[in-house]
Amino acid sequence: MSSPFDHAFREKYNSMKINDPLVFIKNAIDWDAFTALLKDLYRNNTDNS
Repeated sequence: MSSPFDHAFREKYNSMKINDPLVFIKNAIDWDAFTALLKDLYRNNTDNS
């Protein structure tokens, strides 16, 4: 169950995302281009099959 504080906090956060530089960077950079460069550096050990 959410409280009035939860709602107010969520509304404030959503209004702040408009000017959030991280949101701008997320949308401005093609992050998929880094996949080919970094795939050899990453090893996922969580899949034990």
